Amino acid sequence: MNTTILSTVVGIGGMFGWKIYDFLGGIFAKQIGAFKSLFWSHNRLSVIFLRDKVTKIQSFGILLRLSV
Repeated sequence: MNTTILSTVVGIGGMFGWKIYDFLGGIFAKQIGAFKSLFWSHNRLSVIFLRDKVTKIQSFGILLRLSV
C-alpha cells in the first residue's frame, strides 16, 4: 500500500480514537469524579503496558528490561 494513503488512514483513525477517548473520559469523569477516572485510566493502561511487555519478553526469551 502507498505510504501516503496508509499514513492518512492511520492519522484519521488516530484522530477518531482520540476524540472517542476524550468524549468518554469526560462522561466518566462527571459520573465518578475526576480523580477516580484518572486513577482507573492510568491503572488500566499500566496493566495493558506491563502485560504487553511480559508477553513480548516471554515470546522472545530475553531478560526483563523495562525501558520507557
